Amino acid sequence: MKATSIFLLILVTYIICIEESVAQENILLGKVVEHDENGHSHSLPGANIYWLGIENKGVAADNEGNFSIPNPEIFPASLIVSFIGKKNDTIQVMESPSEILTILLKSSRELEGIIIKGELDATSVSLFSNINTETISSKELKKAACCSVSESFETTATVDLKFDDGISGTKKIQMLGLDGVYAQILNENIPMIGGLSSGIGLGSIPGTWIESISVSKGAGSVVNGYESITGQINIDLIKPDKTDRVFYNVYGNSQGNVQVNMHLGHKLGKKEKWSSLMFLHMGDLSATNDGNKDSLLDMPLSRKYSLYNRWKYSGDNYHSQFGVKYLNDHRLGGQLGFAVPQATDTIPPKYGIGIDAEEIEIFAKNGYVFPEHPFQSIGLQVSAKSHRQNSYYGYGLNTYSGNENRLYANLIYQIDSKAGVNAVKFGSSYIYDDFNERFNDTTFLRTEMVPGVFTEYTYNKKKTTIVGGIRADYHNLYGLFISPRLHYKFNFKPKSTFRLSGGKGLRTANFFIENGRALASSREIVFQEALLPEVATNAGTSITHKFKFLNKPSSINVDYYFTNFESQVIADYDTDVDKVFVYNLEKEAKSFSHSFQIDFDFEIMKDFEVKLAYKYYDVQITYNGSTMSRPLIPTDRTLVNLNYKTKDDKWNFNLTNKYFGTSRIPSTEENPIEFQLKKKSNPYFMFNFQATRKFDNTECYAGMENITNYVQPNAIIDAKNPFGDYFDASQIWGPLAGRMFYLGMRLTIK
Repeated sequence: MKATSIFLLILVTYIICIEESVAQENILLGKVVEHDENGHSHSLPGANIYWLGIENKGVAADNEGNFSIPNPEIFPASLIVSFIGKKNDTIQVMESPSEILTILLKSSRELEGIIIKGELDATSVSLFSNINTETISSKELKKAACCSVSESFETTATVDLKFDDGISGTKKIQMLGLDGVYAQILNENIPMIGGLSSGIGLGSIPGTWIESISVSKGAGSVVNGYESITGQINIDLIKPDKTDRVFYNVYGNSQGNVQVNMHLGHKLGKKEKWSSLMFLHMGDLSATNDGNKDSLLDMPLSRKYSLYNRWKYSGDNYHSQFGVKYLNDHRLGGQLGFAVPQATDTIPPKYGIGIDAEEIEIFAKNGYVFPEHPFQSIGLQVSAKSHRQNSYYGYGLNTYSGNENRLYANLIYQIDSKAGVNAVKFGSSYIYDDFNERFNDTTFLRTEMVPGVFTEYTYNKKKTTIVGGIRADYHNLYGLFISPRLHYKFNFKPKSTFRLSGGKGLRTANFFIENGRALASSREIVFQEALLPEVATNAGTSITHKFKFLNKPSSINVDYYFTNFESQVIADYDTDVDKVFVYNLEKEAKSFSHSFQIDFDFEIMKDFEVKLAYKYYDVQITYNGSTMSRPLIPTDRTLVNLNYKTKDDKWNFNLTNKYFGTSRIPSTEENPIEFQLKKKSNPYFMFNFQATRKFDNTECYAGMENITNYVQPNAIIDAKNPFGDYFDASQIWGPLAGRMFYLGMRLTIK
């Protein structure tokens, strides 16, 4: 692997050096921003930029609001920037700037026509973002089957998705070779998934609600908290003032899963300063599926309801958003014919699992821009959440209930220089988190109170950007914790960027929610000591280069990240086949992750896009004094994604192929031979396909997942005897359900 990595790095360097297009330094670089609801500068993707008098050579800002445009033949010159719903800005440029221009567009109550149209990429890695960030737009989300954010990563390589166990239907994400709990998940920069809500994860957010997803690798910004270790996933929902009046989506598949989504948007007042958006979601899976004939449901029966109502006010200097979200998720699985037994039942029940989760959250974001100082602003983010979950695995065997009440507040003051060279953020935050959990006969109570302060400084010249931040948080249970973060970016060519990053993060583990697979077996869970917070350091580097390949726009991105744990909660499935030991990582023990990834995006011909990716993971952990590969994580993965749309843009075809290499399986040598598993998993391929037909205001789509019908063999140990001593549904490394067909329709009313 080391030789392969060196070869790929040399190849990328060679491409960058010989690419003639990057030799042109006569380019102006800039970034278009607006003030968001917190009053902070926020990128404005899709803005149109051109020089006065040469309109046919304009450009559109990318997903991060960044642009590069060739300089005119002579200076001074007038640069015009426009965006629908914003006031046009004309900038007099006296000479070729030595710095990146930051252009602020203000709201306009009269909509203006777009002068030059540009289409945003489905996915992109910006040359200008301070952190190695992949932006996934709503265009990309439509390439995969409905229905949740977690499934939206099927056509990209940065985030991995896998089943947590063989019976609950819970899917979990992974990033940089580690569980998704080490990545901070945000909803428009407010922490969203954490605590007990990790059990439902990104599956609680329907994909149709999403405007874009930004996936940042490595330590994130200190402004958003101390929990980011492997990265940040920031989900931008559709905005109330930018939505259609009505959106309707219905989806159904061959496994009996039906999903319905509806959006209702409305603008209020003569000047339309107020706007509202209601999201509605319903999901139902009532058909029984047992494709592998092991008498256990491949996927649990489920019903899910959620609604989200958000309001937005946009004034000249004051912006506000607030809303409420409700979720109810019910799942029932296990053996065919299982039903919750009644008190009068005399026949022993079949094995079943039940999961009931309910969550309600309210939030508010307020921002104020100082009229006399338009590049100074203050913002306040507040959210309150109550989460309840009750579950059982094998009725009467393992039962879990949990309640969490959480309050979060974050106050941010931001000062930007007019030229965009310097920017400072500082502020304070407060977290109150109350947990009441019960596993079988044992109660676990915990209340966390964490006040914190932070500051972050950004230095941004034409080629170099340095972002340094530090925060101090005092945890009432674990004391003072300092989180330093540093990001360095250097654009050594106009279309080539080099990045370095490093930082430290801390989080508290919620074992039962984060290790539901431990309950899906006959193993006894043994806590050997009181659990400590998890602390890790992450460092990484990346190179991004955009160039011409086959005379078409192309890009390549190579990155490497190393995560090292100082403290970690260990779930040990290797020491004893009958038990799961839970303990803290010993001081001299090792737990780390090496992650290497290379992505290559290009077009074979117009409107025929190709995306290639390769990932290598080396994830090691120490169990009971022995350091070994972390189980069930493939060492090698590849992705091939082909997307073609017809010239009239009425048809779109997408084919995705993923390869998963071998992974280590925890030892089962102590079991009888018929209940032993191999030491390594099988390598396998997954193929998905989708076709979409567009009409005036309607899109119809159909597709197939797992085309080759590959299913993990013997996924559940002793599946015929779930009450026996050897039953184990926790060793999942491959797909559980076979080939699946689906149909869907999207209807939009402007």
